[in-house]
Amino acid sequence: MASLGWIDHTKEEMYRLGHLHDGRSDSFYVLTSQGVVDPSFKALVRLFSTDHHHLHVTVGSSFPLGSIDERGRDSTRGSSETVLPYPMQIGSGTFDLVSGLTYRGVGEGVGWGIQAHGTIPLGANEHGYAHGEMFEASAWGSALWTDSLSSFLVVQGTVRRNIRGFDERIRPRFSPQGNPDAQAERSIYALLGLAIDGEADGPLEDLRMELFAGAPLYRYRSGPQLATDVLAGFSLKYLFDF
Repeated sequence: MASLGWIDHTKEEMYRLGHLHDGRSDSFYVLTSQGVVDPSFKALVRLFSTDHHHLHVTVGSSFPLGSIDERGRDSTRGSSETVLPYPMQIGSGTFDLVSGLTYRGVGEGVGWGIQAHGTIPLGANEHGYAHGEMFEASAWGSALWTDSLSSFLVVQGTVRRNIRGFDERIRPRFSPQGNPDAQAERSIYALLGLAIDGEADGPLEDLRMELFAGAPLYRYRSGPQLATDVLAGFSLKYLFDF
């Protein structure tokens, strides 16, 4: 199975240039970064399957396609640009091991399941750092409306560890999000989405597109980081048979 996605980050930042009594004004900046995220390729190995119950393991890797050189105007340096902090970068810059276990149930027009998987970087990137290991668990229910259209509700929990190493171009004293030891997080999100599958026996039979949006139910971060109030996105997945 292959997957590819797109991400768009926006960071709003206000920097106080002076004190209230000296008449100097504040500066307000909006920083953005967007692009294609690291694609992943995974093999699904079936462990158990009946008409209504399926269990498989997933083993694969993500590839460093997303940018780790995003730049923007720094509020502490006037009009000059600098490398954006870690959360604003698009990719990881590393090959990552991706593995997991999935149970899926199917009924008359409905589906359900649970999944647990992890992402482990295989070394550091060209700038000397690697994202922390990430572990996710999720449970979902879905309803089939037509042969190709379904909706789903997902509750997903995530644990992410701190970054290992550091990028010398990113200075934590200018931006708290640039501290590699303050990137750990624990969060729970609820997501609603639509899935569109290719027509059975057609040329796009193994293609699946998902559109989703959600919000956090719980989140903890080990330092000042970008807050996620709303999460929205899409993904394309293609299943290869070997």
